[in-house]
Amino acid sequence: MPRLARARLVSFALPLLLSMSTSVPAETPARAIAATVKKPMLFVSRLVTQEKLAPNIDEILRNAPSAKALGAKWDPSNPAWEKARAVITRRIDRIADLYGDSDDFAAMLQSEIDRTAPGETSVAMAKMLSSPAGPSILRSQGMIQFISTVMADDPNGPKVGDPAWRDQMSALSARFKGRAATAFPADDPAHASEVQQYFRSADSAAFRNLWNGVVGKAGVKLDGAVNLIMFDDREAIQRELDAAIATAK
Repeated sequence: MPRLARARLVSFALPLLLSMSTSVPAETPARAIAATVKKPMLFVSRLVTQEKLAPNIDEILRNAPSAKALGAKWDPSNPAWEKARAVITRRIDRIADLYGDSDDFAAMLQSEIDRTAPGETSVAMAKMLSSPAGPSILRSQGMIQFISTVMADDPNGPKVGDPAWRDQMSALSARFKGRAATAFPADDPAHASEVQQYFRSADSAAFRNLWNGVVGKAGVKLDGAVNLIMFDDREAIQRELDAAIATAK
């Protein structure tokens, strides 16, 4: 990796290293919320970034100079396509991991909790998350956030209610469910009625606003960091793409 690209990545993680302390802060409802939602919210932010960048990544692969000789054989069905794609997606994952471990992310998350769930609202939210239905509510809100964010970010997407809109929702839902086990507890159908009841209640507004705030701000950070790495690391990316494409049959 070029020196400048390494410097970008180091600076991204440096606040975490500088702020390490042996003191343990007192547990509060806000801290309990942060501990529960941190990993799921980072996962959704990462998934949204990956989904948003997917067309751009595929376009880079399609137009790679080293793939021109392959002609029609160079498409997503080629086994080497995923190898080439991983050259970029690995970098996105690395950036997301560094950001998730940074003080910047922790401070932003805590600030959003304080903003959207002050006082007794944070007490109620922490109680909900620690309840038997809490994991299913958390997972449901994560999927809603992922699908709604991706679809809202696509100005050329299908209109609400169209068959194509329902197809896109189903595809995004399947994508979320296929990967959510890495960050979310398993869903428990036994709590389905409690989940529905919660989302019909006034309490759900604060939880929804918290997700909107955190995922929105994290997405801006990840987008900016990915753009920097794509520029700073462009020569290494091209070499790795060429090597992956060279394995194509």
